[in-house]
Amino acid sequence: MSEPCAAIVWRVTFCKCWTGRFLSHIDTMRGWSRALRRTGMPIYFTKGYNPKPKISYLTPPLSVGQSSECETMDFRMEQEVMPERLRAELLDKAPSGTVFLDAAPAPPRFAPITRLDYLLLIQDENCPMPDVNETFLSLGADGGFLLGPDPEPMERVYEHKMTFSKTHHPAQFFDRAFRIAFRVDPQGGSPVKDFSHYLDSFGVIHHLHRLSFGGD
Repeated sequence: MSEPCAAIVWRVTFCKCWTGRFLSHIDTMRGWSRALRRTGMPIYFTKGYNPKPKISYLTPPLSVGQSSECETMDFRMEQEVMPERLRAELLDKAPSGTVFLDAAPAPPRFAPITRLDYLLLIQDENCPMPDVNETFLSLGADGGFLLGPDPEPMERVYEHKMTFSKTHHPAQFFDRAFRIAFRVDPQGGSPVKDFSHYLDSFGVIHHLHRLSFGGD
């Protein structure tokens, strides 16, 4: 068994699953705040009349209806803990609609996020655009995103962590998939929500799943 870790700040990664896609960002963070309380670990709490676990959400908030396999947050501990016990408690106490992936001591610096990678799922029968790839590429020059050169094979979509149910994977409701990399301005917003609204304006039934993020 490993030695207790004296790290004060821990970084957690988790999935927001298909079943949790209608949870708001605030509901998700409240769920994790309650989960940290239930672990019984020496979590650092804020001061004041309403103390709560001190959590810093690092990835941009997801819009309602989207899923993700790379959500990231930091929280503080008051004393050293056994990493194995902490991970086991978080795996067991993760709020509904999310799945705990990992917890590790947080590095001293977190680079600003400038890129978000998504998987876009589309229903062909509800897509009025004759050439989806060409349409998105023409938008990409001004829309703040880059579309992958080829559609993502649907059989590979099942490998992504949208859900841990093999019988009810959301990919079965869609016909095509694309990878999209959105450019993010650290001082402003990201074009993800505008892009989704653009698809809605055409009546395109779609789902956006966050794959990863990166910085400079």
